Amino acid sequence: MWCSPRPCSRRRGTRTGSRSAWSTASTPTACTPPSPARTPATTGHRGGTGPHPYLLAGAGTVDDWTLTLPAAEVLEVTEDRLIPTDLVPVHDEFDLRTPTHIGPRFIDHAFTGFDRDTDGIAAITVTAADGHGVRVAFGPECGWAQVHTADHVVPGYHRAGLAVEPMTCAPNAFNGDAFAADVDAGLVVLEPGTAHAAAWTISAV
Repeated sequence: MWCSPRPCSRRRGTRTGSRSAWSTASTPTACTPPSPARTPATTGHRGGTGPHPYLLAGAGTVDDWTLTLPAAEVLEVTEDRLIPTDLVPVHDEFDLRTPTHIGPRFIDHAFTGFDRDTDGIAAITVTAADGHGVRVAFGPECGWAQVHTADHVVPGYHRAGLAVEPMTCAPNAFNGDAFAADVDAGLVVLEPGTAHAAAWTISAV
């Protein structure tokens, strides 16, 4: 699984990207395209994949930035352990389909039902006060994205970056009975000899 070891800052004119899938064979470095995951010859394999970058839009902290998250649904969670409970239409502080000042709102939720372009690409953008920032774009194989405002007990890390994590499946996807029958949690089952890959990019705006 690909992940960034440090926050991804906005740098004008730069673009990074990766293709990834779950694998126990190796641990690729950030932004290094590994081979698609393949199953053993005799058994199927269930799983999903996704990166874990923290984005820096520019000056200030998460409270100062603007988020555009074109998702129609959000996965509600319990307050104590953030266990997923119900998939509902975005509402109130979770309706971020138009550019929205983040302010003090707390987010640590998975979103789905994205607006996509004709190629099936969805994009989540975070910008600073000067209008510049960072965009994460991902293909149709990533049906979900976890967004987290990085609320942290250590003052130096508290809301210092915004986590935007494209995912091929929902949190808790292995517990299929936790979702309504009409909800596709995105869990992928690889049959012997098959492969699965997902792609995303991080770019300056």
